[in-house]
Amino acid sequence: MSDGMYELGAWRAAQATAAKNAQAAYDLLASLNQANANIDHLNGVVRDQAAVIAELRARIAALCTDVAVQAADAAGSRAVIKAFKEAHPNSPLLVDTGKRFADGDAKTRVTLVYEQGFDAAARQLGIVNPEQHRED
Repeated sequence: MSDGMYELGAWRAAQATAAKNAQAAYDLLASLNQANANIDHLNGVVRDQAAVIAELRARIAALCTDVAVQAADAAGSRAVIKAFKEAHPNSPLLVDTGKRFADGDAKTRVTLVYEQGFDAAARQLGIVNPEQHRED
């Protein structure tokens, strides 16, 4: 084989290798572009979910405030009842009805009024079995 033929063969081999490398580089670039597109899409999903999470956290905070206000209202009502009992120990509202709590303590007329009001309000709010959600 002459030096010229060898050089031509080497050149063709180098060209073939260069073409393969160029195709591999092109394929890699296409894969990287697709990966970047996927990352951009997923970043958008993450931003959307972060916004939803922020909205839910704000709603939870508002609900916690609502529950705290309701608990404070209940505490205020208990304080009024305690003061009423102390000021009017012989009131007909404090008479033993003959009914008992689970622990055996007497249920007064005030207790029955409370239970009726609690149960009615709970049912209006969609609670099917309100008696399971109050002390008894």
